[in-house]
Amino acid sequence: METGNLRINREHKDRMFRWIFKDKKDLLELYNAVNGTSYTDPELLEINTLEDVVYMGMKNDTSFLITDVLNLYEHQSSYNPNMPFREFLYLADVYRKYVTQKNLNILSSTLQKLPMPQCIVFYNGLKEEPDRKELFLSDAFICPAHRTPSLELRVTMLNINWGHNRELMEKCEKLKEYAQFIDQIRQFTSRGFTREAAVNAAVNTCIESGILKELLSQHRAEVMDMLLTEYNEQEHMALERKEWLEIGTIQTKQDDLMELLSRFGEIPEELQEKIMNQDDLNILKQWFRSAYSVCSIPEFVQSLNQNQP
Repeated sequence: METGNLRINREHKDRMFRWIFKDKKDLLELYNAVNGTSYTDPELLEINTLEDVVYMGMKNDTSFLITDVLNLYEHQSSYNPNMPFREFLYLADVYRKYVTQKNLNILSSTLQKLPMPQCIVFYNGLKEEPDRKELFLSDAFICPAHRTPSLELRVTMLNINWGHNRELMEKCEKLKEYAQFIDQIRQFTSRGFTREAAVNAAVNTCIESGILKELLSQHRAEVMDMLLTEYNEQEHMALERKEWLEIGTIQTKQDDLMELLSRFGEIPEELQEKIMNQDDLNILKQWFRSAYSVCSIPEFVQSLNQNQP
């Protein structure tokens, strides 16, 4: 589907942040604001975003070259300490593509020069974070004492919630207005509006105030669609985290129960299967309490049979 210059991919949607900075002119303004530079020619940017790379059904944001600097810009609406590893995997693919396009011979005895990477995450999640934070790939490594890992990657996380990084916002009008727009959505949500109603009300308010006015006026439906998709993504990720925590708790309780019963000797295979197949956390907690009060495995089995509905 096309609307004006906007092309919506029904399978993998754009994030609104990526869409706002889709034009080279706006992306160059963002680059200048982040780096304190004053480039004026948008054609200096060479976009090399990998369009087939998606995460949770959403496209990765933007990567581009300018004056031998390879920039990877990513927007995150929730704090993710694993961003350096994600960026590392993405950069590997970008560099692989770059080497092929430039016909570089990495087997050569001559050093092949590569553009310097700069990884920036624009964060506007609800978790309170400082204006600027450095995330390191090495933080994820399991390193023996007094050993230095051979690999490092630094990601700079910039807090773009409204009220943070004021100097940066003043240098990039689109970034400031995006922060104001998201802040308006959260204000309406805090007043009890449903998600869709909050986005709709924020669109109206921002158009009246001249915030992202042209974009919101001309592409209201697309903006609504993108934002609601992003919020659904956040909910899905939160649900997945909750499910993984519950699974971890169930497995831990199963293991603890097995260990507690092992003090009485060997656990019959039938009982082991019964415990390991039980995925109701409340029942496992009840069994755990019973295991504390009995003096043998037969007595534990008897307690289970007595408590069966």
